[in-house]
Amino acid sequence: MRRDLLKIVAEHDATTQIVILTHNIEFLFIESLLLTAARKGGNPSLTVFADAQCATGSYARERQQLTQLGRRYRVAPVQMQPGFRFHPKALFLSGPESATLIVGSGNLTFGGWQDNAEVWCQFSTDEGLREFTEFRDYLNRVLERVPLREAIAAEVGDAFSESKHKWASGLGESAGLIGR
Repeated sequence: MRRDLLKIVAEHDATTQIVILTHNIEFLFIESLLLTAARKGGNPSLTVFADAQCATGSYARERQQLTQLGRRYRVAPVQMQPGFRFHPKALFLSGPESATLIVGSGNLTFGGWQDNAEVWCQFSTDEGLREFTEFRDYLNRVLERVPLREAIAAEVGDAFSESKHKWASGLGESAGLIGR
């Protein structure tokens, strides 16, 4: 069965924060389709971590048509060391009662989320919290590569806040992910 990520975003209950990790990004996909789906799921804050080089190139091509960047969503460019690129793909939906984490191969583009045959693995807080603990700690390591990260770090931290998210009270210490 093919998963429609936009439908998952729209149907996630009372979403307060969305965090997306991607290599490549299409700003117009965000503004034309993703923000509409997000409004149906609770009008959450949206933070996208994208490879700095890809984000810069996409922004240069699409900037004339953008109207919501900085108002409805933010993009955090992740700068890697020379010879490396930021390449993870993940979608994290955080709400007061539950959270969903989807990790896969699709970029934040129309092709990556709608048209291509991408592979995705979905986790829910109903099934356990280990993946969410690992993702939280991975995000904290990613934040080290983001300029002007204080506000972004606060928003990411808020997505895992125990006082705002009942499911987050069971998050423990990370056992560590394999990889860079």
